[in-house]
Amino acid sequence: MNDNPRVAHGFEFHPSDEIFGLRSGSGRPIEIVTGRVPDAQGTLVGEWTEIPGKRTPTTVSTLTHGTFLVVVGSMARFLVEPGRITAEFRPNLPAPLRSKLLMSTPVALLLYSAGTLGLHAGAVEVGGRAILIAATGGSGKTTLTTAFHLAGHRLLGDDLAAVGSEATVFPAQALVRVRPQTAEWLRTKLSNTKPLWSADGHEFHVCARAERHGAEAAGCVGIAGGVARLRAEGQPEAGMMPAERLV
Repeated sequence: MNDNPRVAHGFEFHPSDEIFGLRSGSGRPIEIVTGRVPDAQGTLVGEWTEIPGKRTPTTVSTLTHGTFLVVVGSMARFLVEPGRITAEFRPNLPAPLRSKLLMSTPVALLLYSAGTLGLHAGAVEVGGRAILIAATGGSGKTTLTTAFHLAGHRLLGDDLAAVGSEATVFPAQALVRVRPQTAEWLRTKLSNTKPLWSADGHEFHVCARAERHGAEAAGCVGIAGGVARLRAEGQPEAGMMPAERLV
């Protein structure tokens, strides 16, 4: 194991060299292997069609209990097993994009196998409690979570939230993926953040406030959805559903 474990979503990743934005801490060990993912016939359990500029066509199949095959267009294939992910990427795929693909559906399936709820939501910690920000893609989850971070609160994640027992939220990567207009706003507010990569109208940024990158989980106080917004002066606010609805 590493002397300095790197974690996200309550998992400790080995190796973690090409997974961006991981936090220092400990968790359930997950082995990441890069290699060939064999062709296999399974039962199709999920399929997402392409949305140009927003979503790559993706399929999820079960092979055996707790083992999944994930195919992301022509970019990547993943074999997800308990405690292990084998990843096969298209040659010359940029490292930040490989990291993003790995840390989306494959990790969500690991959460499912571990009995943890994976939600398509951003998450921030305010006053020691987590707030989930749930909305459809492109509606501003990342912008709002980043605004909370800039207002002094801990970023827990911008797209996939891991919710454990008693509505405990495990921090994701300390990284946000934003569109160009949000990227310009982010640069003016957080001068020491740098884009890792830019393509397809998106950029990856690491939120650089390291004092708010802790890996400690936070109890959830509620879910903001639909009415979450920025006030005119740039401060975030949100209407919430109580966390008790999660458990």
